[in-house]
Amino acid sequence: MIVTVCVSRFRCRWKALGAFAALVGLGISPGAWGFGLSQVDAIARSLAEAEYRPPPSIPDLLGDLSADTFAQIRLRDEAPPDWPGARFAVRPIAAGHVYRAPVELFEVVEGEVRRIAFDKANFEWPGESFDRKVPADLGFAGFSIDYPLTQPGSPETVLRFLGGSLFRGVASDQVMGAHARGLAIDTGLPSGEEFPAFRRFWLVRPAPGERRMTLYALMDSESLTGAYRFVLEPGERRSTVHVEAHLHARRPVDRLGLAPVSSMYFYGRNERPDASHWRPAVFSSSGLLVHQGDGGWTYRPLRNPDTLRLDTFAADGVRGFGLVQRHTTFSTFEDPVARFERRPSVWVTPQAGFGSGRLDLIQLPLRSDGHENQLVFFEPANPFKPGRPLSMAYDVSFGHRAASTAGHPAQVRGVLIGVEGIGEDSALSGPAYRVNVDFTGGDLATLADNAPVVASIEDAPVRVLEHSVTPLPDEATWRLSMLVQPKSESPVTLRAALAVEGNRISETWQDMLPGRVDRYLEQGK
Repeated sequence: MIVTVCVSRFRCRWKALGAFAALVGLGISPGAWGFGLSQVDAIARSLAEAEYRPPPSIPDLLGDLSADTFAQIRLRDEAPPDWPGARFAVRPIAAGHVYRAPVELFEVVEGEVRRIAFDKANFEWPGESFDRKVPADLGFAGFSIDYPLTQPGSPETVLRFLGGSLFRGVASDQVMGAHARGLAIDTGLPSGEEFPAFRRFWLVRPAPGERRMTLYALMDSESLTGAYRFVLEPGERRSTVHVEAHLHARRPVDRLGLAPVSSMYFYGRNERPDASHWRPAVFSSSGLLVHQGDGGWTYRPLRNPDTLRLDTFAADGVRGFGLVQRHTTFSTFEDPVARFERRPSVWVTPQAGFGSGRLDLIQLPLRSDGHENQLVFFEPANPFKPGRPLSMAYDVSFGHRAASTAGHPAQVRGVLIGVEGIGEDSALSGPAYRVNVDFTGGDLATLADNAPVVASIEDAPVRVLEHSVTPLPDEATWRLSMLVQPKSESPVTLRAALAVEGNRISETWQDMLPGRVDRYLEQGK
């Protein structure tokens, strides 16, 4: 039996009498032993055996709001949940704009589950006439979590769950940028992408002074359900979310993406579309970084392609991957509003459930910086289908150069690409790419200018007409310069690194260029 006790106009509390109650709609009774991932997983398993039911949608009045109007809806300071003495504070976000499917919020206090009920009086709305039109049961779109990263008593938003299965975070002195996702389903396939969503959250009230916060989430979609536990550990240099999840299929999934990270790349120094774009560069992340199972590192600069583009990377036993922002100076972007140089790198460290598989990097064409067009995820080798639950655990870090750890080799700082061999006076037999890859850090910081640093260029369908490695005036930065000519009109993949006496001392730069150099000249990508 379940007894419902209303303790205020904001909250209701469920107390289980006897054994753990089974699924009641999407409800749950915590039981005398407390609340945890196993209870959420019981709901997910039951849901997977039932037909999918789409969530209700909010009225068009709220769903048609512009981004500017939606931003004017603010939670009042005295609104629940109230956690006296806790370092963490949760601030619910009202549904509206593109966030049309409300989510349910609960808090867990000493093992008891209490509903965080929506009350429009807890929000400031854009004017009295607007307020009168807001339904009393509108619901929440998501929530943000605040924490004092740098100064006690000065909380700032460090993590936000808002929209589908997306969540994003920051470290100190950063602004929100790239997202993490709970899952990706059939992304990049002709059949179209499916967007799983977190439908319900349970927020565990932290004890006073505690520096970690735990929350649980229930995922639901046409193809699967999932139970998630997130443990947030904020930090000045890196805010980390420890993730554990159990997935259950309703039907087979053609392409399952684990631990996805998504971001935006519009253009960089090599690709400014035309003179109408005043900013030198526009992107939240500069490249994909992969720490391979054999210990090697690969860096792949991001691009804004003409059509959907899929690149794959071997990832058996992958140690880490993510979308990183390596351009952290204002002069790179010259944008005092967007502050792309303050966007975080997002790094995934697998812990369990990532065995055989590959990394998929999907890039979509983009004509403005208002949307995300870059997505990377781990695709397991084994198919995901009913009767074969999948469990995984991994860490997601949002922070300053999140993947830069002790022992990391020299990193790709930037890439400059041009074309030579054009014109009647050219000594070349045809146009060729001039590729300059700058490396910095690692062992380069201790090398003399005359150190025997050489290029390690992997086999590719190109003619390497010349190459050189030289130190730059910038401290600990060396440039690998290559002049390469494609042998055919097919796209060519180039891979190169730095080495000393046969030992590789840098990560491997990898990129794909058109086989027709004139096409690159026309479109700059």
